[in-house]
Amino acid sequence: SAVIQRDGRPLVFVVKEDRAQEVPVETGGRIGDLVEVVKGVAAGDKVVLKPPRDLRDGARVALPSK
Repeated sequence: SAVIQRDGRPLVFVVKEDRAQEVPVETGGRIGDLVEVVKGVAAGDKVVLKPPRDLRDGARVALPSK
C-alpha cells in the first residue's frame, strides 16, 4: 500500500521535482489491502506505491522509464 504509518500517523510519499515529499493523509474505509485516502493528495499527484522502509522526506527518487 502507498499509505504507511510513521509516528502513529498515516502518510504517503508524493514525487515532486525528483524528490520524495512526505505528505500526511486522512484515510477512510479499507477493503483488504486497499485504503481510501480522503484528504492530503490530489488527482494527478505521483504517489510512491510501495515505499521502502528507509525512504525519507527529501530523498531523491527516479521514475521508471516509459
